[in-house]
Amino acid sequence: MKKLIARFASHPKQLFLFDSMGGLLSATVPLFILWQFESQFGLPRELLIAMAVTGFLYGAYSLICALRIESRWSFFLKILVVANSAYLISLLAYTVLHFSDLSHLGLAYLLVDHLVLISVIAIEISALAAISKMWIPGTRS
Repeated sequence: MKKLIARFASHPKQLFLFDSMGGLLSATVPLFILWQFESQFGLPRELLIAMAVTGFLYGAYSLICALRIESRWSFFLKILVVANSAYLISLLAYTVLHFSDLSHLGLAYLLVDHLVLISVIAIEISALAAISKMWIPGTRS
């Protein structure tokens, strides 16, 4: 994991490309897979559309950053961390508020999505710390 963080910190374009692929994947899964099995997953279409739009917008943001940004990587990465964190919080809130309405498959999908988002955010924060050379409590340095 340290090698991945170091690579992303020294090549921020790759981090944004990585995040872009994740965002675009997050956009396609709800629309093209979950939509077809809406009743089995117990996820309403409105949520699937919101997840797809959010994934597309975040993926597009990351792709634009990867292709156009040449400096101030940490500024744009901070925006991405905040956006991903807000998305995670909204998904967690949805999961808690609609827990009884979710099927086992829907709950499993959302939990996997939560774990993926937590992992991505952790990678982004670690890369941001390495880029910024700032100390994070709980880490050695």
